[in-house]
Amino acid sequence: MQLKKDKEIGFLQKVINVSIVIILLMAIVFISFKRLDYPFNFSKIIRYRYKFYTGFMMTIVISFFSLILSLVIGTIIASLRNSKILLLNYFSKIYVEIIRGTPLLVQIFIFFYS
Repeated sequence: MQLKKDKEIGFLQKVINVSIVIILLMAIVFISFKRLDYPFNFSKIIRYRYKFYTGFMMTIVISFFSLILSLVIGTIIASLRNSKILLLNYFSKIYVEIIRGTPLLVQIFIFFYS
């Protein structure tokens, strides 16, 4: 006997639920900042808007090229995992185990200082 789902949630109900959650989160953030009673002064940030813009664009460029590089490396390693050459297959397995087994911060330190 197969169990039936009561009723699927419609698209409009999903949109309403997400909107309610976003409004509640915004209200919590607004109330939290209101209770701080700290006068935020954003006028000094305007002087550095060009530096913020160039930093943001550099972040986008670095993210784009790292995505492309990781896609290339992942494709190569995946094709090596399916290789019939035993040495290449073992190399790819060792690489995957090392990358998956070490924390990202440790990998960053190793690649930065080597």
